[in-house]
Amino acid sequence: MEKSKEVSIKAFEALLKEVNLSPKPGLVDRLNNGSHSDMTLTTFYDSAEAIFPFFEGYFLLGQNHKGTALELFEKVRNLGAKAEKEMMKATQNINTHKGANFSFAVILASIGNYYQKTSKVELLETDIEEILNYTKEMCAGLASRDFKQLEKKENLTNGEKLFLKKGIKGVRGEAESGYESLRDNLLPSLRKYRLLEEEERFLRGFVDLMSDVEDSNIYHRGGEEGILYLKTEAKKIQQLDISKAELISHLKELDEKMIAKNLSPGGSADLLALGIFLFSLEKVN
Repeated sequence: MEKSKEVSIKAFEALLKEVNLSPKPGLVDRLNNGSHSDMTLTTFYDSAEAIFPFFEGYFLLGQNHKGTALELFEKVRNLGAKAEKEMMKATQNINTHKGANFSFAVILASIGNYYQKTSKVELLETDIEEILNYTKEMCAGLASRDFKQLEKKENLTNGEKLFLKKGIKGVRGEAESGYESLRDNLLPSLRKYRLLEEEERFLRGFVDLMSDVEDSNIYHRGGEEGILYLKTEAKKIQQLDISKAELISHLKELDEKMIAKNLSPGGSADLLALGIFLFSLEKVN
């Protein structure tokens, strides 16, 4: 199988693994719809299927690119806008994977660009580091460009409102940093839990992620109080020496509390999908 197809399929599988992972506090999963009255598991399946055909295109843009990283970003963003339209059409204008589509687009393009220079079948941790560094180059200055003159704009997105109010950059900030949350938190956690079976590995990695990430979706719904609440609750679970069954029990309890507070860590869910994807590309040492 061509590398572009192989990598794209792994990205698609990561989206499906993320949404099916259960329980995820406040999020759509196999158990319930979390804090989302407008989304179901089927909505996410439809959304993932709508953007999947674009994944190979993102990879190939990177693989065939000869210019600067910023020039590649513009190419990828244009294709990503088309994918987003297909996603919104498939979900009847429900925003399921807008942030994920953006991040998978730039990371897949970065991976494609990396494969210009290597014949490796599997990637090492150092290769993933280089891929994320190139993603950082692609997205340099993104927030300042996108958020310029927002005061004059009439219809603001949630992300734009948060930036004006709190200076929170959301997914753009993650991209500008070369996905620090993946590099410094989630991927090290998944590597640490490598010997656990897949579901438990991802659940424990997600707890570690929630305990540390400034999730813009949480800010939008619950402000700083919501962020502090999620981080505190996740850290409590993180610090327990518990079995998988006990972990699931604690996550179900937190799920009920998050739903009662109408909180949903959607930004963390997107990062989880990206982490699952990048981890699937790494060679097991």
